[in-house]
Amino acid sequence: CAFHWKLCESLIEFDRAFFFGEWIAADQWIIVIEQLAPLDAGLRKAILLHAKGDLRESINVARQNVEKMKTCKDLRLRLRCDITLAMLYVSNKLEHVALSILEQCKNLACRHSLDLFEHIIVRRIAYIDAIEGRFDKALMKIERCKWILQTRSQPLENALLHMTIFTIYSRKSPKSPDSFSHQLNALAAARREFRRASVPLLEKTVLFQAASLYDSCKKIEERDECATLLYEMNERYPGKIDWTVL
Repeated sequence: CAFHWKLCESLIEFDRAFFFGEWIAADQWIIVIEQLAPLDAGLRKAILLHAKGDLRESINVARQNVEKMKTCKDLRLRLRCDITLAMLYVSNKLEHVALSILEQCKNLACRHSLDLFEHIIVRRIAYIDAIEGRFDKALMKIERCKWILQTRSQPLENALLHMTIFTIYSRKSPKSPDSFSHQLNALAAARREFRRASVPLLEKTVLFQAASLYDSCKKIEERDECATLLYEMNERYPGKIDWTVL
């Protein structure tokens, strides 16, 4: 009981430090987690390295995690490690490699009736479709996974869903009035969910995108309001993380 209490405390404290951009504290909690649950530590270490700018090492650690997980009976943790590696590949412009991994993960989740995991993976595949220009396919996948994610997943995953919707419309037809409305609604929903999840670094990402969107439409007052909020948050939380790798 004491072990699980300490592990839960360590995971919570790492997540808080990470999402607030406190890299030194996050590093210290990784050391603690490595003593309690090495595989969980490896998963978080890969993401932390990416946030600190070491993409190559983050991918190396993620690959090592996947190798270690081959004999692990915890299917959910195996899937999380595979998904993390895939999204790190996306950040390194290796979308075709990531897509292959995610398709395998989706099939595995489906075979084992892990419905939520399957839809979490579908959302990530939709993001890849969007950045590669397959907008209709991306929207179809979003429609497929949207209800499950909104009713059964955590606020952070919900926020990532809305950021994916924003990405689709911002790339599909960024200048149309209908697209502007979709983008703005998606950003508003994403910000709400990031706040619920206590992830100020990603709330900053939303504010930056909103300011850019308002600027493109010459909505100067709204742009400046977002820019002011972004400046204030950046003073408190100077770090930066990439939502696409989560």
